[in-house]
Amino acid sequence: MLKQTCIAAFLVSGAIAGCGNDNSLTTAVPACPGTTEEVQAQIFAASCGTSGCHGAVSPALGLDLISPGLEHRIINASANGCGDKTMVIAGDPERSYLFAKLLQDSPDCGERMPLGGTPLSATQVDCLKAWVRQLASAGTDGTTSMGGQSNFSGQAGSGGQGSGSGGNTVGAGGSTGGGTSTGGQVSNGGNSSVGGSTSMGGAGGQVNTGGQVGCGPTVSFSSRVQPIFTANCTSAGCHTGNRPAASLSLASGASYAELVNVAASSCSSRVLVKPSVVSQSYLVSKLLGQDLCNGSQMPKAGTSLPSADIAAISGWICQGAPKN
Repeated sequence: MLKQTCIAAFLVSGAIAGCGNDNSLTTAVPACPGTTEEVQAQIFAASCGTSGCHGAVSPALGLDLISPGLEHRIINASANGCGDKTMVIAGDPERSYLFAKLLQDSPDCGERMPLGGTPLSATQVDCLKAWVRQLASAGTDGTTSMGGQSNFSGQAGSGGQGSGSGGNTVGAGGSTGGGTSTGGQVSNGGNSSVGGSTSMGGAGGQVNTGGQVGCGPTVSFSSRVQPIFTANCTSAGCHTGNRPAASLSLASGASYAELVNVAASSCSSRVLVKPSVVSQSYLVSKLLGQDLCNGSQMPKAGTSLPSADIAAISGWICQGAPKN
């Protein structure tokens, strides 16, 4: 899931009430948030939704934990940079990678969350687990019973998958792919059968506009990523010209071939950009100043890149680093 600093704590206050004539005191244990909206407001907003993190505006790695429709963004969705990990499996917190990111000091991909902030309390984690367990039976907004998947095969009829009440029904889509869905999600980063184009008519379902599910909106290398390199990395004779710094040219027309599946000159065991795996792309480590073989954070001159730019580069890598 997540690379910028999220610093906050979730404050839980207990009510104190007098009981009996002996003036004994009892502490009332506050109840966990009962709905997804309450979970977002009381836990995610405070700990993960701050500026530059997983809020609604330019969320880190495309993961928005604040806006409405959270279930459709994280249930059965691939964890960014960890293609074999599933963010949330409804009813099964033990297999939901969200909790590895919250509880493990060294998760398989990336860093423990909130990055650089106060870890969630045991009470908060228990409440999140209770929320994930109840998702399996409660359903979300009248859609599938959590675990149903959208059928993007383009087959006519009612062959959609899904379990329990509210399972998906796929309308007649014919050979052009993607019929009408009633709210299911593509599981684990799958793309639609028409190459990741927008699914037409999904009532409440997650819309895939070309990027891998869980990686955020599609990021264009030519119109979004390259301008970041041009503005921040090719000036002052750095990564450009006949003798670019670290033998790495990030100039327009050269940068893609110099980055994707290419070993870092200062760290031959690391690949600068490993398509679909953000956590193993050394370019991101250099931009964040973390887990470096040597040297320092980039850009060397001035301040680090804005969080929106880092999120865009990470999202592009997560989507497979296309030359688009």
